Amino acid sequence: MEMLLNEMTKIKRQNKEELAFRFGFLVESFCRSQRVDEALKLFDIMNSAKCFPQISTCNLLLGAFVVKKDLERVIFVYKEMVKVGTVPNVEILNYLMEVLCESGQMDIALEQFRRMQQKHLNPNNCDLYNSVIPLLRKANKLDEGTRLYRVMRGACLLPNLAVYTLVGACCEIHQLDEAIKLLGLNPGIQMYVDVVNGYCQLGKFADAETFLDVNSVSEASPYNALIEGYYKRC
Repeated sequence: MEMLLNEMTKIKRQNKEELAFRFGFLVESFCRSQRVDEALKLFDIMNSAKCFPQISTCNLLLGAFVVKKDLERVIFVYKEMVKVGTVPNVEILNYLMEVLCESGQMDIALEQFRRMQQKHLNPNNCDLYNSVIPLLRKANKLDEGTRLYRVMRGACLLPNLAVYTLVGACCEIHQLDEAIKLLGLNPGIQMYVDVVNGYCQLGKFADAETFLDVNSVSEASPYNALIEGYYKRC
């Protein structure tokens, strides 16, 4: 390994793109073999030799450290990429946000997300919002989650079902008006059930019934939740 890396740094005339492809292949092979320490060492040497790896190589290396929940190395690889001018794609940004959120570094994650927006690194991308918003809900950052949800819908992006867990979270803390605003177009039946349960917990059974009527809900589950909530309060 040492001999291989030393030889690489001595090569001056060989095409850099060809070198990046060859040694990037080695990095990816190390990652797939779970030899991530060697993969990182080769990645570092490649950057030092100005033989920058492709995006696909960076994705695989970052993903390997995300699986290990190694925040320090995820950030190191990300910073090295940015330093040499490699523009992160959505998959890499998702990796970064995931490991920051799951390691409890929510404030850093949100700051990074804002920087991404300012630099237009995630323009109108559904995947990134659909990844970040549920993580914010999990961390009880509902205000920030709902703010990003509004930005997402303002950009005409379609939330996935995980994003709609915000509705249930708002109902749990009795923010029913906010929950109703979040429903958007074609929400799932479970979303209606969550809102009805929220009304029932507050004893607002008439409001729950009005809510179902206004939204022309015909499925049985929300009405069953209303009946069950009524009997629980009696």
